[in-house]
Amino acid sequence: MQSTEPDYDVILIGGGPAGSTCATLLARAGRKVLVLEKHKFPRFHIGESITAFGTELFKDLGVYEDLKRVNYIRKRGLEFVLRGRTKPLFFPMTERDEDGHLPWAFQMPRGRLDQVLLANTCKHAQADVREEQVVKRVLFEGERAVGVEWEDKSEAGRGALERATARWIVDSSGQSGVMHRQLKGNCANHHLLEKKVAVFGHFQTDFDIENGDRVVNFKLCVNDNGRDWAWYLPVEKNLVSLGVVLTRESVKDKGSDLDGLFAEFAAGTPFVDEFVKRPGVRLTGRMRSIVDYSYTAKRFWGPGWALVGDSAGFIDPVFSTGLQICFNSAYRLAETLQILLGEPEQADERMGELMGEYAKTVDRYYRVNGTLVHLFYTANIDPAKYENAWYMWTHIQFADWRFRLLYLWWGARLLFVNDKLARRWGEEVVFGNPGPDNMVARMFVVLSRNFDKYYAKEIRAVEERVEFIEQGA
Repeated sequence: MQSTEPDYDVILIGGGPAGSTCATLLARAGRKVLVLEKHKFPRFHIGESITAFGTELFKDLGVYEDLKRVNYIRKRGLEFVLRGRTKPLFFPMTERDEDGHLPWAFQMPRGRLDQVLLANTCKHAQADVREEQVVKRVLFEGERAVGVEWEDKSEAGRGALERATARWIVDSSGQSGVMHRQLKGNCANHHLLEKKVAVFGHFQTDFDIENGDRVVNFKLCVNDNGRDWAWYLPVEKNLVSLGVVLTRESVKDKGSDLDGLFAEFAAGTPFVDEFVKRPGVRLTGRMRSIVDYSYTAKRFWGPGWALVGDSAGFIDPVFSTGLQICFNSAYRLAETLQILLGEPEQADERMGELMGEYAKTVDRYYRVNGTLVHLFYTANIDPAKYENAWYMWTHIQFADWRFRLLYLWWGARLLFVNDKLARRWGEEVVFGNPGPDNMVARMFVVLSRNFDKYYAKEIRAVEERVEFIEQGA
């Protein structure tokens, strides 16, 4: 099939944040890019929270002012809410964007964010963007991906089946998992974070949501049972995203009534219990759910193909770092593909080296974030326990004495780092943006590999992930 010149340099399956970002960067660099998105934007999607580290990224993409015009809620950080006490975590002052204001991030309905990003890809980067296009399969010649086949679901297309070829096929389809259906055994539930259920919806209010400089409008509210939690996330002046995250133990024998399940666990969760009882608060639309949503791929690339964003993996959203990881990985992939496309004679020779580095970068994001979330669950989602070195030392499961020594060694090294830098590294880890020199992130990678060994039996027993579509979507 590739005996003739390919139709495109890159075809991206999915126009969400990772796909639109990667496409914008490549098209802006002069590459011929096709984006196939199955939905007509805007559409409902959960995952509305962004971190302040995204500000420079949005400016670079050329969408910052567009997003600012359509955004109302300014996210200042994260607040843990437990019964009788709270713990606010503000964004680092180094991310201050405007004089006179604390650092903040956009917080809006995901459908709106994704629409602005994809429109920018089409209008300003001039990529070929087509909505309502359902990719049926990736076309291979041997082990190399060479094209895609899709159905045109638009009114004009009337279900026509089409094909196109490209030098690279990028799966940015998110939880749809297009390539995973063909790459058998390449995706599995996360062994540390599986067996979770999220039930969520949007709630309308008859009053305006408070939105001041010192208001932390993203709250992680810990259920009284110490293992489940809820998010409170305003996305408009009168619209709030609310959801409960539950263990399978909590929902056992509870039935399938999503409204009842949400109401039961909201009643045992501080702040949320009072908010849902306020006059003028009502569910708009319906409750939705998703099960076992934490997963990672085993391979992030192969000859002619790559995974990016939620196609590569997704980690429990305790710290809402999913979008940050999507953007970071999209930038890294676009940079890598640009090098390979610019050196066609050496592309095959350098592919292993460059794409291997991309895979290491993505793997590191998921290892650091997955370990962070696992440690918070180990600490019963209680910041006080998490910050208690002795508590964590006695509750972390170590595979052997070597990992204990490695953990102590990295911890001792941090003692000789100035407080400002150590705090900065910790904030980068919490908000999903650790740099390559971040020593806290390196310590978390050590812990991740320790857990790989400690839970080796459980990892071998984890079954292939075969369900990829959000329930209730």
